[in-house]
Amino acid sequence: MLLRGAAVVAAAALLLRTLRGADLARAASLALAVGAPVLLVLVPYLVGLALHVEAFRRILAVLGQKVARSRLLPVVLSTEALLMSVPAGAAVSGTLNPYLLLRRCGVALPDGLAGLGAKKALVVLSNALYAALALGLGFATLRRVSTPLLGLRGLQWIVAAAALGLFASALLLSWALVAGQLAGRSHGLLARLPIPALARWLEPRKGSFLDTDRRFAVLFRERRAALLGSLTLLLGMWLTEAVETWVILQLLHVSLGFTEVLSLEVVVVMLRSLAFFVPGALGVLDAGYVAFFAALGVPEAATVGVAFVLIKRTKELFFIVLGYLALLLMKDEKSIHTPAPSTLSGPGGIQS
Repeated sequence: MLLRGAAVVAAAALLLRTLRGADLARAASLALAVGAPVLLVLVPYLVGLALHVEAFRRILAVLGQKVARSRLLPVVLSTEALLMSVPAGAAVSGTLNPYLLLRRCGVALPDGLAGLGAKKALVVLSNALYAALALGLGFATLRRVSTPLLGLRGLQWIVAAAALGLFASALLLSWALVAGQLAGRSHGLLARLPIPALARWLEPRKGSFLDTDRRFAVLFRERRAALLGSLTLLLGMWLTEAVETWVILQLLHVSLGFTEVLSLEVVVVMLRSLAFFVPGALGVLDAGYVAFFAALGVPEAATVGVAFVLIKRTKELFFIVLGYLALLLMKDEKSIHTPAPSTLSGPGGIQS
């Protein structure tokens, strides 16, 4: 709790510092002057959302769960809204996800948990590939901005270390899933908690946790090739974030090349991961964008940065509202009481 409070206070201080250094009236004027073309900002996000939904749909299909895109979309929208708007959003959305998959899509709990675990591993791996791509294309840019941004050299090596860390995390997570004991151990740890109501809830569901472990193991041992398509789609999802930033900058008449934007975005992703306690990394990302613009030599970096953030945060707010509406209006799948049985039955037993 103390750490979370300190993180929120630090983020608020960064936001105030960012706003204090800008001409707010001019920033608002720059954002409003974009006019109707600002709708173009929605396109990269919608493409990224479509890639996310399709990647997840394919993972579930490998498990034998045929889910329509129209049913999966509200689930992804809702969990993304939670991710962007509440403290420790990743944990909150991750907890709600299996329930929404069951309620909206009729995906049985073991398959839902296995699919989410597989998606998490692929998201981390695709993030590592994204960082490696940004490092390869933007090495010179990262080296150039390191001193004005950090006051020291070596930003490119920090990004390289982060990429290696993500690769290692993806491998460790995949190994844990392949070992086939993660869900079972989680059940055991939860059962030890001194909460009688939780213990009563867990006892009849032990079999579901063990089923999840079996699905994890088969997914990663027998169907790795089938997951490559989802990995490619998730890499595309990461790239749409850089495209979105580039589009906003073009609308504000800021001439930065795509490799420079890619270098900027990979650092922003790192900041967002560090600021996971703060909803939407508010303040942290905003200060990061402004500092990076200044390091790249953008004229009136603070004012242009605030105009950029106004457009970007407004887009995020739009999709947060849309996600909460999707959550409130979500209807149960007719087969909720009889979830579709998995066709996963061990080696060679998955139908896709």
